[in-house]
Amino acid sequence: MNKFHLYLFIPIFITGCTNGNNTGSITPAQPSVVPDKPDSIQVWTPNDKPSEHDLIDGATEECKYVFLQSDTPKSIIGCINQIFVDDSTFTITDKSVTEKIVRFNKFGDYIQSIGSKGKARGEYIGLGCTAKTGDGNLAVIDIMSNKFIIYSPDGKPVDEFRMNKQMPHEMIMTDSLVLGSFPGYHKSSKYRLKWFNLEGKDVHTAFPFTSTRKYVAGHLLKDSDGDIHYNFSLNDTIFRIDNLRIIPEIVMNIHDQELTDRFIKDTETLDEKKYYARLYQDENIVNLVDLIKCDNKWVVYYQKGSNSYVSVISDNGKSRVNYQRARALQKGQKRELLMPEYFIDYAGGYLIGYIDPEGFDYLDNSRKSKYLKRIRQNSVNTPANDEDILNYGNLILCLYKLK
Repeated sequence: MNKFHLYLFIPIFITGCTNGNNTGSITPAQPSVVPDKPDSIQVWTPNDKPSEHDLIDGATEECKYVFLQSDTPKSIIGCINQIFVDDSTFTITDKSVTEKIVRFNKFGDYIQSIGSKGKARGEYIGLGCTAKTGDGNLAVIDIMSNKFIIYSPDGKPVDEFRMNKQMPHEMIMTDSLVLGSFPGYHKSSKYRLKWFNLEGKDVHTAFPFTSTRKYVAGHLLKDSDGDIHYNFSLNDTIFRIDNLRIIPEIVMNIHDQELTDRFIKDTETLDEKKYYARLYQDENIVNLVDLIKCDNKWVVYYQKGSNSYVSVISDNGKSRVNYQRARALQKGQKRELLMPEYFIDYAGGYLIGYIDPEGFDYLDNSRKSKYLKRIRQNSVNTPANDEDILNYGNLILCLYKLK
């Protein structure tokens, strides 16, 4: 697989590696919390037509670029899975490549690492998800040793608990409880959502959807208003989690749910390899969705067959503009990258993501020249010339203010 295929399909590869195969019928566990049935549900306007503009020209009014310090091994990261932003720092979790948590200032200068790999107290063997607590501490999951570690804002270990059960795939802190999203369905993890305390004891459980095939956990999202949202693979609904209520809130109109339901039924008996081959080759099936809630907009990354998109959708769902991120030129031919950014979160009025320097290799000359000019003009710490930008040894943060 060449670099571009890796770049385009890394999210799929991660999903495939964490999924499993469990054919046949199941008996859902009895949850303590069940989804509510609302009287009404918001429906986004369907729109599959890509814009003729790129996202920066069509949807943003300001952009900033921050080059993360690259001259020390401690600062180097391979990707950004989570980012926490305050007035003066970026705290970045890379659990996929370097398994590090690194803090930088707003100019990209390395400040410190938080935690490290090891078996001692305050160390982790396998870095999992992270979450900010209400008092500014950082909670970290060690997926290999079943530890739940808490670090202070200055990066020192404060406490840790050992959990005897499966660790969450994603988590959000809610007062003194943790809301975790767990992979299911299998005997050791009967629920997809759990509320547990800091000793790892289950307080409430929920099973908002069922399937005959084991899926990775659904995605949790906490927006700037403190509202918690939840969505899961091959389903067109966004749920809102309000205390212990799970409320269907939005129909995205990104999936064709009738086609998707038929696909699920037709592939129930396939083994894992054949199932994923069908999933990622079917041009009618959306196989990956990532959501970011901005102040008055949603930003949605989704991959449909061989193509991927970033959609900017108004808060009421009536306005939707799609920007194509990558596309297949022809069946069996190479794929074209149009946007080298991958967005992670929204904070301080900015949509935040990163540009992998290798992504520039797959832009055509016109787009590459346009990005280089934009980065030089809008970076807080721009390298001297285009060659230095293209060969920069660490990730480049991008911060976009939406119109």
